[in-house]
Amino acid sequence: MVRAFLFTANRDHLHIDWIDPLNYLDKGEAFLLIENENIQAVGIVPEDPAGVRWCRAFYSNPNSESRELWSAFWSSFQNQFTTPDLPTCVMDPGLDFAKILIELGFKKTSEVVYLRRKISSLNLEYLPDPLIIPLTPDEVNRVWQIDQQCFDPIWRFPLESIEKGLKVSGISTKIVVSGKMVGYQISNYNYDHLHLARLAVIPEFRRKGYARRLVKDLFNRAIEQFVFDLSVNTQTDNYASLELYQDLGFEMGNQKISIYCNQ
Repeated sequence: MVRAFLFTANRDHLHIDWIDPLNYLDKGEAFLLIENENIQAVGIVPEDPAGVRWCRAFYSNPNSESRELWSAFWSSFQNQFTTPDLPTCVMDPGLDFAKILIELGFKKTSEVVYLRRKISSLNLEYLPDPLIIPLTPDEVNRVWQIDQQCFDPIWRFPLESIEKGLKVSGISTKIVVSGKMVGYQISNYNYDHLHLARLAVIPEFRRKGYARRLVKDLFNRAIEQFVFDLSVNTQTDNYASLELYQDLGFEMGNQKISIYCNQ
């Protein structure tokens, strides 16, 4: 019934992640707005990762006003399913969608920015420690553990997302100190360039240049694959990340993705 509705529905919002939002249908984590026994909207708003709800997608009846449907959906959802002190966040809503979010008590909390640079080979001296070597899919649990340590709840990836990311990654590496993985990066091929999708170093090993070494090593590995263009996203309020990428020659583009949250 839901899948039949989605064939003709308007997709008013879609989250950016490795996980297909429709995967949540099979988990029972999609919520329906029904009127006169007919589906009017489908909102995929799971608590995933733990500690925050992300609106992964919102589909609405093309014969109705999507603003009105979202308002009705959110009011019902808020009364039945939301948990006190658990934020609900929406990524990259359209202009009309953002207006209704603000009217319903959402606030714009941050922006995701896009950076890009052409790359050339770098002469990096080989160091046995720290050692940078390829990641393998069977290390997903360790990668997820590092991810949980490195990011605020709103930006953590669920285990399933990291597992999917490793399976489809173009170039993924880890940095190892004294036999222990202390950081990693996951990059995906994206048409004509490589996109650095995830970069993390656990807190006690920061300020040692390990994140910088992971990115510089990625430059060389990309060139070996005949890829000479690299992009990355970060938040406008993640000053350490912005400083790192800009210092490495990335230039900020005009594209910005707004984040709205309701506490």
